[in-house]
Amino acid sequence: MIGILYESGEWSDYHLAAEVAARGVDVRLVNMEHAEAEREALACDMLASRVFASAQFRGHAASLARYPQVAARAEASGIVLVNPARAHAFEASKRATAEALTAAGLFAPTVFACATAGELTEMLGGGPATGGRAAAAPDGAAPKTAAHGGGGSADAAGGDALPFPFPCIVKPDCGGRTTYTALAHSAREVCDFLQNVPPDLLMVAQSYAAPAHGFLTRVEVVGGRCALVVKRSVAENGLSGYHQGSTYTMYANCPRKVRDAVEQAAALLGIELGSFDVVETAEGPCIIDANSVSNVSPDCTELFGMDLMAKHADYLAERHCDVMRRRGVAE
Repeated sequence: MIGILYESGEWSDYHLAAEVAARGVDVRLVNMEHAEAEREALACDMLASRVFASAQFRGHAASLARYPQVAARAEASGIVLVNPARAHAFEASKRATAEALTAAGLFAPTVFACATAGELTEMLGGGPATGGRAAAAPDGAAPKTAAHGGGGSADAAGGDALPFPFPCIVKPDCGGRTTYTALAHSAREVCDFLQNVPPDLLMVAQSYAAPAHGFLTRVEVVGGRCALVVKRSVAENGLSGYHQGSTYTMYANCPRKVRDAVEQAAALLGIELGSFDVVETAEGPCIIDANSVSNVSPDCTELFGMDLMAKHADYLAERHCDVMRRRGVAE
């Protein structure tokens, strides 16, 4: 049996389950919001994770808190997990993702700062942190600030040289769907933006990658290989995303160097099923986001002319068949 670990009841969750069942494999939807989720998950032969980093912004913080323990218990019990637990760790930390990609020689945004919204406001001269609990960095280290290039820049909000240059992207370290995300051109813009962000939410400020062609490249991977590539338009606020009103077009002639970079990143991060956002810059493809969960809607399925969840189901069914065959040999 394949257990599909979900938290939000997206259309794609149920569609994936139906597609897996259509391939003759028993499937169980495991709601990670429920206390019995771990027991249900550990009763399966294989698990597929569909817990999004954005869960906390949609009232499903319990799933994010519960998932690491369930994943660790599953892998310790020999239950195959797609994606592996480490992939979710990168899903849940944009700082960790960017730093891992950079360390491996791939092009990713520079993380200038990782701190709570309150701390970041104070750092930029916008006043003291207004309450809230300071959050630890993903690896347990203290929040850090990193200079970039020749140093920071001057701005009216801080007066002296700032700890990083602008423009920059400010967003939650663990998040998605462009929630609490902004493209800022000054410290004042960051401080104004952060007034509407929970002060104890861990945020990252990272370098902005300007798209050379005016669009963002979204790459879906299946089995760690590029399965679908589309162009996603950039909204007036400089961001790109489904919830920003961005439109999609197929990208059949996506450069090989972009596909190669994505497949290298997928292998590094352990993402078998998921997606990557890439900005094609003058310096090369910059991987700005990695997602260990893919989400599509019926209209996207029709637009792409490909059922992505059906492709996921094919992969899961094949992996499950291999798992059961191996167990048969072992017995």
